[in-house]
Order: sequence, then structure tokens, then C-alpha cells
Amino acid sequence: MLRRLLAKTQCWLLSAALLSAALAAQQPFWIGMMPDTQHYTTDPVVRMRHFRDMVAHLTLWRPDFVTHVGDLTQNAAPVEFERAMAALAPFDAFGIPYRICAGNHDYENGRKPDLTTFHQYAGASPTWYVDDRFLAINLEWLPSDAEIEIARQVMDAHPRLPTILTTHEWLFAGNPAERSTFGANKDGDGDNSAEETWQKLVVPYPQVVMVLCGHKHGEGLRTDTTPFGRVVHQMLFNPQDDPFGGQGFFRCIAWQPGYIGVWSLTMTWAGMTPNRTSFFTLPANLSDIPHARHVRSGQDTFVIPSWPNSARGSHEQVFAANTGAFEKGLLRFDLPADLRSCRQALLTLCVEGYGAEGDGMALHRMRRGWSPNATWTSLGGLTLGLDAEATPTVSTGALGKGTISVDVTADIRAWLGTTQNHGWLIAGRGASVAFRSFDWRAPSERPLLTIVP
Repeated sequence: MLRRLLAKTQCWLLSAALLSAALAAQQPFWIGMMPDTQHYTTDPVVRMRHFRDMVAHLTLWRPDFVTHVGDLTQNAAPVEFERAMAALAPFDAFGIPYRICAGNHDYENGRKPDLTTFHQYAGASPTWYVDDRFLAINLEWLPSDAEIEIARQVMDAHPRLPTILTTHEWLFAGNPAERSTFGANKDGDGDNSAEETWQKLVVPYPQVVMVLCGHKHGEGLRTDTTPFGRVVHQMLFNPQDDPFGGQGFFRCIAWQPGYIGVWSLTMTWAGMTPNRTSFFTLPANLSDIPHARHVRSGQDTFVIPSWPNSARGSHEQVFAANTGAFEKGLLRFDLPADLRSCRQALLTLCVEGYGAEGDGMALHRMRRGWSPNATWTSLGGLTLGLDAEATPTVSTGALGKGTISVDVTADIRAWLGTTQNHGWLIAGRGASVAFRSFDWRAPSERPLLTIVP
């Protein structure tokens, strides 16, 4: 017994020394990642020991932040929440900031949207933490459009901070792992899958550098480069299939100049189990976060040759179809008066609602002014080559329902130069296509223009 205890202590001291040495080398910051703890909370004696050990050792090492990926409990029962929050209490006592995602097992009866008990014990969702070196935002399982809008506002308030997102469900196991497409509500303002959250929250926000998750069992890793050229590492860590609900494994993620070090550790058992990667590195550069500006205001409408006197400026969708007696979409953003340059610009549209999917759309730069109350008659018709450029500056392929982003850098540069900003005429490529308008009730699905000056 004493020999096992000494071996365990020596393993702990060696791991702590290696971690401390790595962090000392001009380390900007490091965080602890706690996986799904649901199975621990069902057993107050044996399994909860692993939960408490995780917290004890993270508390000893004093990370800059700790994130919990969700499924704090197994059954959302008050007694399980009480055990979990009691185990997390040392973080509060020693002033270590931490945030918790709501996982599917944290909802009443395992179903959205009821988080009554979770909020009673763990606080509101989403939550975020602001440090002078990074921003951390924790989102619930299958984030709602309302949550995504809150996260956008938080990032807008801190545009130069490298941002770490944590949500419950994002990746499957594997390397490279697939992002989950489960749970998206593509016709309302409800839940978003990992893929939709990626399109709405990561692609238009070049400050996001990492996404962490649990839910799926095992380990997963994926790295993508966004249209802004930003590298985003995405990581799943959930050892809940290990003995005793996870064997007390957690992760330490350390940002060094030029790379990220990732440790999978447990101090409950001597040594690592064969199915855990003890250490790996990822390339990273946090010194060149661009100051993106997000433009949300503008005008839109669509006009219909076959209904020439119909004004659609307050419609929830903007429709566009091919040539003939079909809809022509109009979209214009109010560019900031102090905007002087554009390195890159991205237009984000939410292709949702009745008849939204189609063969694609083409954006033609408008040559004349218009108002949201315009009709086909009041405009005297619209002719490509006369009222708008004959050649589109952007064309998409076939579109299913979901959020898309297209590069509109050339148009923004033109409007900052000698060309007056009249926005775009949007024509469908074949079958009718549609996207959410500025009048849609969920702000996170309205048109968004992201500009990196």
C-alpha cells in the first residue's frame, strides 16, 4: 500500500514539475479543461473522489481559467448538482475563474430548454470570462440563436482578444474529427448544430482561436482555416467510458509563443492509461488577431415583376430568382463613416425559411439608389447592365438551408473609393433562393458584414 502511494506521489511530482517548467518559458496563459463529470456525481464516495482530485490539482497549479464542457451531472438532480458544486468550491475559495457549459444531461428530463435546476446551482448561460490576454465564452448544448447573439456582442466588445469557445457538442471522436450537424433548427430561431455555430460565430469572427467540447465519447481533434485565414483548433476530450466514470482525467492547455501544449493528466492513478495521449502540441499565433468590424445595419427588400406594385421591405426573407418575371433581391449595408480601408470583407447570410434553398445566387453591384419601400413599378424595372453591373462580383453554387459567408472585398473597396454604395442586386441562379432579412426576429440570423480594415 505504501509503495503504491509513493509511486503515485512521485508520478504527481514529476508531472507537476514538467508542466510548471513548460509554463515558465514565457507562457502567455494556460487553462484547465474539465470533461463530462456526469458519472462522478452518481456516486458520492468512490467516483466523486476523481472529481475532487481534478479540482484539487488544478487549484494547486493555479490556471488562468478553467472551462467545463458540460454534463456536469447525469440526471440534473439537485443532489448531483450539490455534489458537483461542492467539488468545484475550491476554485471559488482560491479565486480561480471557471465557467460551465450546460450539457444535455443538465436539462430537466434531458430536454431543452429547461435549465431550471442548472441555473439554480451553476448560474446563467451563456457565461464568459475576460482576461487581458484572452476571452473565454461558454455556450450551452446546441446554442440558441439568442446565445449566439450574446456571444457576438461579447466579442464585439473585446475585438482584439484571442477567444476560446467551449460548448457541449461539437466534434466526433477521431483525427481529423467531423463536426456535428445534429440539432440545427434551420427554419426558426431555435437551436444550432456545431456546423451552424461554426458558420455564425466562428467564420465571421477572426478572433476565435479554439473550440473545446465534450459529449461524444473519446478524443477528437480538428483544425480548420477560416475565410479570414485564421487557424482554429477544435478539441474533444471526454474519457467518461474509462473506469469509475473517467479516472479523473483532465486537460491542461498552455499557450506558448508560436504553439499550444496539451496535456492529458490524471493524479488519481499512478501513470497514464494506454488510451490517453499524454502530450501533444499545436501551432498557434495569438499576436496577429485582426480588429474586425461588424456592420449590422442596412436596408433590404425584393421586387417582383409579376406583382409590380408589391413592396416587400418589411418581409422576413429576401427572395431572389433568375431572369424573367421573378423576384430580384436588393441588399445594402450602412458602411461606417470612419472606415477608410478594407483588407478583407465577408458577407454572412442565413439561408433559412420557406423556399430558401435553391440553385444559388449572384450578387451584382447596383448602379442606382433604391429604398426598402421600392416596387418594380417605382424603380421602372431593373436591368442588368443598366441598373446593376452585368457581371456578378460574387456567385455561389447550389445552396441548402444554413448559414453561408462569401467574400465581398472587391465591392467594399470599390465603395470606399469612387463608386457610390448602392448595395447589390441579388439574382437567383435557376430556382428561387432566399435569406433572412434585417427584419427577421433573431439578430444572429440577419445579414452581417465583417470588415478587416
